[in-house]
Amino acid sequence: QLDLLLRDTPASTSPVVYTSPADLVVDNVYLDLSSTLGHRIMLKCEALNLAGSVKIKAARKMLSSALTSNRLAPGGTFIESSSGSLGVALAMLAAQNELNFICVTDTKSSNATIRLLKAYGAEVVTNPSRTQNMGCLEGGLNTSQTS
Repeated sequence: QLDLLLRDTPASTSPVVYTSPADLVVDNVYLDLSSTLGHRIMLKCEALNLAGSVKIKAARKMLSSALTSNRLAPGGTFIESSSGSLGVALAMLAAQNELNFICVTDTKSSNATIRLLKAYGAEVVTNPSRTQNMGCLEGGLNTSQTS
């Protein structure tokens, strides 16, 4: 098994270079674990997406729809409630498209997620109260402190 760890990639393999984070969305990368586990097991590698999860696909669709329908204009601001991967994906795409993003989150969000949101330029508003129907968005911008 050690030989599997020591293998190099072929010298003729040239790198694939992307110039836009939105272009680096993995739709069909699978890892075949058959030789390692002895059974046919295919592992889908969604975590290889730049935003770290499959949520980048939903974020891309949401923003594309809002922009093409003119509900969101270039340079505009949008607000979404998220405590994790969707917020990170939206923040990344907002930065790329010169949009302003306000992410309303709750106190359960990790510090790493909040730092990443801010690194992408999102404004993070923490709402300490959650409701059954609306998550952390209901009343969030009226009562919360900007962190």
